[in-house]
Amino acid sequence: MYPYPLENETNDVTLQYKNPLREESHPELAPDFPYKYIDRAFSEKQMGAPWHWHTQLEIFYMEKGDLLYRTPGESMLFLEGSGGLINTNVLHRTRIHSGCSAVSQKIHIFSPSFLAEKGSRIYQRYVLPVLQSPQTIFPFSDTGNALVRSSFLLTNSSPGYELKLREVLSQLVLTCYEDIASQPTAVSKQTDHKLLGMIAFIEEHLSEKLSVSDIAGSVYISERDCYRRFHSMLDETPQHFLQSMRLEKACQLLKETDLPVHEIAARCGMDSSYFSVVFSRSYGQSPSAYRLAGFS
Repeated sequence: MYPYPLENETNDVTLQYKNPLREESHPELAPDFPYKYIDRAFSEKQMGAPWHWHTQLEIFYMEKGDLLYRTPGESMLFLEGSGGLINTNVLHRTRIHSGCSAVSQKIHIFSPSFLAEKGSRIYQRYVLPVLQSPQTIFPFSDTGNALVRSSFLLTNSSPGYELKLREVLSQLVLTCYEDIASQPTAVSKQTDHKLLGMIAFIEEHLSEKLSVSDIAGSVYISERDCYRRFHSMLDETPQHFLQSMRLEKACQLLKETDLPVHEIAARCGMDSSYFSVVFSRSYGQSPSAYRLAGFS
C-alpha cells in the first residue's frame, strides 16, 4: 500500500511504480490487448492516490462521491456521475473532496495504440492531436458522462466485447479531439524532467539526511529554482514532499513487513521518536496501531 499524506490528508491506494520517476507500472497490459480495468474506492481514512504518471490514457467515471484531480498547476473537481480523461505522461494525484465520506470510481487504462495503430490515418488524425494537446485533463459533457457510464456495463463475457470496448473508448477520445479541434495548432506537453529527476533522487535516498541543497544539486539547479519548481508544479515545498514520501514508504513497510518500528523509521530517514510524532499527526494513529489496522 502506498499512502501519500498531504498536510492533514492521507492516501491508501496500491500503486506499482515502473521506475523511481514514479511512472505507474501496468504489467497486465498485453501487447495484443493493451487495456486494464480498475475499480477503485476511497474511505475517510483513504483519501486519494499519490503523485504518479503513466504513458497510457486514463478514462474514469465517478460512481459515488466527488474527487479532486490535481496536475501541476491545475485542479479539477469531478462530482458524482461525472467523468473525464487524463492525458498521457501527466503527473497527477487525487483526493476526496471535503464532505465526502466515501468515494468509488471506475477506470479504463489503455495504450493509445489500442484505438488505432501508430502511423495509421486514424491515429494521426484523431488520437495524436489529443496526446499532443497541452490540455492535461478533459472533463466530459453530459453526453460523454452517459457514454462513459455505459462503457463500464460491458462485460468480457459478452460477444464482441473487445470491439465494443474499443468503439466506446474511441468515441470518448473523439469528444476530446472535438474539444481541441477549434483551438490553434496543439503544442506538445512539456515534461519537467528536472522535477522528475529530483523526485527520483528523493526516492532513491529516503534513508539519508537530505537538504534542499542536496535535492537541487541532484539535477544541477539552484535551491531557489528547486523551490520554484515544487511550488509551481506540485504546490508544496521540497521538504514537505520529502516528508510525504518518507511517510508513504513507512506505511508500505508497516503493512508489508514485520520490521520493528525503529528500523522502519531508520529506513525512512527519521529517528524513531520524531517518526512516531510525525506519523501520528499525519494519520491520526501510531505506527503500531496503523500496522494492526492493516491486518484487522
